[in-house]
Amino acid sequence: MGRCRDEIAFGTDGPYLVPEQDRVVSDLSQREKDRLIVDIRATNILLQVLPRDIYELINHNTDAKDIWDNMKMLLEGSELTKDDHESQLYDEFKQFGQHKGENIHDYYVRFTKFINDMRHIKMTMTKI
Repeated sequence: MGRCRDEIAFGTDGPYLVPEQDRVVSDLSQREKDRLIVDIRATNILLQVLPRDIYELINHNTDAKDIWDNMKMLLEGSELTKDDHESQLYDEFKQFGQHKGENIHDYYVRFTKFINDMRHIKMTMTKI
């Protein structure tokens, strides 16, 4: 199964954990199994929503907490104002097209991300 940490106490800052130890799932208590399942689900959710460049930087992390902490650090300070973001999206829209050698799936993924970014900031395009 991998490595696990046992919880020895719970304080105001969260649980106090012992150093990681090699364990198998059959050795875990039901509470530990539940915590492992939740951590795996959280890890999967976090990794699925990451942009590829950030994913490649943090995909080596094994638990959701480490992934979350690294995501926060990498994305901190990258917040743009709505106007800046809208301006950036307009520029991207003007240049948007299929890259040479790009397959249709990757093109679709980029387009969908572009549309989702527009929806996220409630941006609309005027009809020509």
